[in-house]
Amino acid sequence: MYQSIGVDLSKTYFDADLPGVGVKRFKNTDSGIRQFLRRLPDDARCVMESTGNYGYRLATALVKADIATAMVNPLSVKRFSQMKLRRAKTDRADARLLTEYGKIVELSPFVPSTDAQSELEQLEGVYNQLMKQRTALLNQLEALRQLPYQSKDALAALVKAIQEIEKALEGLRKKMHKRAITAYPAVLMKATSVPGIGERIAIALINVTHGFERFHTHKELVAYLGVCPRVTQSGTSVTAAGHICKAGFARVRSLLYMGALSAIKFNQPCRELYLRLTQKGKPKMVALLAVVNKLIRQVFAVVTHNVLFDQKYHRSLAF
Repeated sequence: MYQSIGVDLSKTYFDADLPGVGVKRFKNTDSGIRQFLRRLPDDARCVMESTGNYGYRLATALVKADIATAMVNPLSVKRFSQMKLRRAKTDRADARLLTEYGKIVELSPFVPSTDAQSELEQLEGVYNQLMKQRTALLNQLEALRQLPYQSKDALAALVKAIQEIEKALEGLRKKMHKRAITAYPAVLMKATSVPGIGERIAIALINVTHGFERFHTHKELVAYLGVCPRVTQSGTSVTAAGHICKAGFARVRSLLYMGALSAIKFNQPCRELYLRLTQKGKPKMVALLAVVNKLIRQVFAVVTHNVLFDQKYHRSLAF
């Protein structure tokens, strides 16, 4: 049995609910983490929310020190807090709440990214941020071009900035390809053999799944990405329209939707599924969501079975 220790994270410090001591604050630095490690019992299991980069240094240090560690979905902790009708929302209270959460919920151990995984994740993260900036600048450029008087200097500045971003994006694309083909050559080849899954989608999935080693089934991945349908029905009078449970990654979901649009043209099983659902009167977005799920299932199958996608024999792999 573990002693659950809740850890509430922030950029500069973290609060830990130590057994027999109470909540103590430590600096989120290498020296602060070393002080924290010295205070932990041998049977400790640290429970923290997965809230971005601020906790990875601590979580990685804990794993290297052979301390059981779990990073949990913040939404799950929020629902747990609501269930307990908690009114206090402070760092100390959050640490204690995570301790309680860790005592009653079965948690999966945190597995740190390898150096190759971390580099690919960082490259993709910067790439996505630059894509957002490029879109914002293109929109601003289009807006300026609608004005009756247009400043040449303003337009030139925007055009130059867009060109610089596009140059950086091209460099990042090449680096992501090189890193992915070096670290995950077989996974990348198998994933991109599925019509509708381009290299960018494949790399995003590799990052989310740590090379498809993070999940045991495609259903776990579907739920994690937040592309599973949610049904609301109670008795005979309450039946809400179905919708997806957006508890995952909006960025990856949007990529998968783009892949699904391609799949309904070039991926025979996906096309058959889409046509069958739309002919039954299902809304197009519902049918497209089904295709997204099908794509994930196909990718998961080819990677885990270590085969290339074959449209003629898709049923043999339970596609």
